[in-house]
Amino acid sequence: MSAPSPQGADPRPLVSLTVDEVCRLLACLELAKAAEMFREAELNGEALAGATDQDLQDVGMKIAVNRTRLLNRVKEFVANGVPAKAIGRCPKP
Repeated sequence: MSAPSPQGADPRPLVSLTVDEVCRLLACLELAKAAEMFREAELNGEALAGATDQDLQDVGMKIAVNRTRLLNRVKEFVANGVPAKAIGRCPKP
């Protein structure tokens, strides 16, 4: 039997993240420059989970490789949840 994980250490569903948590997640993914665009557009985890490449372009993400990288991570987060450390330890952008 494994020991219980510390409170809040379990992955969280991407769709449950607030706008601030999404911005911290972006900072942890080394996409902090996009955080202000996401904040202005009020994109929370639910919006991010359903985002397309065009949606990210519309928000202002101009660099294709960054959009692709983010969309690939979003797929992982939808499937496995967002690690608590990815939204809790990174500074606010």
